[in-house]
Amino acid sequence: MGSGGEKPSRMSAHASAAVQCRWRETLSGGFRKPAASHAMSDSIPVPPDLAEGFHDAVLLFDSWTPDVAELLVSMDGKQYSMTAVCGLVHGFGTSTIPEPVFDRLLDYMDASHATLKKKLSKDRTYATAAECLRELIIDRKKGYEARQASRREHGLD
Repeated sequence: MGSGGEKPSRMSAHASAAVQCRWRETLSGGFRKPAASHAMSDSIPVPPDLAEGFHDAVLLFDSWTPDVAELLVSMDGKQYSMTAVCGLVHGFGTSTIPEPVFDRLLDYMDASHATLKKKLSKDRTYATAAECLRELIIDRKKGYEARQASRREHGLD
């Protein structure tokens, strides 16, 4: 078991394939090209398998609940938590995320995430997107922990 009494979680091969298939369908139009003012010739692009792993992590966030360990993303034959994937892509500050990934992240943000929304809207890079997803994960965990504490306080657990 993980910290906080989390149950281990692993995506089945079938579910993983479904996630990958959904992103491929969503991204079939190719990656959104950065605006000329954002393009940097000396930038290192995000490797395709890492980009796909981040896209999977963004998609998996929607179905993940913090009463279990973070869902895992398979990349290069290894399993990574959604947070770990954020750490891996964070170094690619000038690579622009595809529009569907941008839209999905914005959809996850509510009024309490106004600062994150503004930051991502101004800087649509993998680095900023990774920061946003990591913050969303942290917020979801904090919300769960607060609800659990309240339940214990009221004798409901």
